[in-house]
Amino acid sequence: MTAFLGADPVPGRIVVDLGSQVVQHAAGQANWTKIRIPLDQKRDLSFLKAALGHETTHVYINKLSGGAMLRHFASSQFFHEGLATLVEHKFFSPPEERLQMRRVAAFAHSRTRIPLSALVNSHALGEKRDEKLVYPLGEVFCESLVSLYGQQAPGMLLRAFTRPGAPAGLEGMEFWRKTMQSCGFDLERVVAGYDTALERAAREEAEFIAQFPKISAGVEIVGGEIVIRPNIPAVGVGRLVVEVEIANGTHSIYPVGEDGSFRIPRGRHTHPTLRYLVGWSTDKARFPLFENWVETDLNALSASPR
Repeated sequence: MTAFLGADPVPGRIVVDLGSQVVQHAAGQANWTKIRIPLDQKRDLSFLKAALGHETTHVYINKLSGGAMLRHFASSQFFHEGLATLVEHKFFSPPEERLQMRRVAAFAHSRTRIPLSALVNSHALGEKRDEKLVYPLGEVFCESLVSLYGQQAPGMLLRAFTRPGAPAGLEGMEFWRKTMQSCGFDLERVVAGYDTALERAAREEAEFIAQFPKISAGVEIVGGEIVIRPNIPAVGVGRLVVEVEIANGTHSIYPVGEDGSFRIPRGRHTHPTLRYLVGWSTDKARFPLFENWVETDLNALSASPR
């Protein structure tokens, strides 16, 4: 991994905390030289090894970029997660893990194309699509970069953030364009490779994608519950799932009930607006396959008795 990034070993120790919790979707989290990977009896050693490789990559990203990737996190989250995912799959995971991640990218692209201009603003991306798409789509971008400019390209790019005279105050596409130009890289060529790779993945996974019909849902207030009713029943290859935005960017996933609906106690969601994702969970894809975010004004709904 250090050879791939062109990095010297981190001086001192990288501390791995096996007891603390992490955010809901993550296998681990890294903050400079401290990594948190909670032990889980459901996970085997190979999964933990891959998670450690992923999180250690984050440590090196922060080191090589001099912390710039954290200071510009909204513009660089896709690269942070994409490069860590690429390293995880290249050195620590079996091929099927990469395939499961690629299917998430292919599914998302088949629903609505996500240009790089949307990916370089993680706040804006999270307003419309599942924020976890920074992992598979970021990996596709990093693969395009490596394909064009070689394995040394990610490390070169990370070091370029610390170059003397680097412009201040840049964000989004201009932030990446200027940094790539300093390395002799062409952002437009990398973007073209990113778009081509997603088109190819969607074609190759067309049969897989076709197994999961598009979903919409209606929202009701019944008794003391918010009820989300998908317009179609679950299919044999997947389970219906819903993710609800709670507050301050935190999310909660609710299980489907016996009647095929999702029921949220009104006392757990007191906001006037409900934002939710509905989609499919399958063992054949790394993350749930979500449609776009939907927003409902709960004050406009009439409560019904049970």
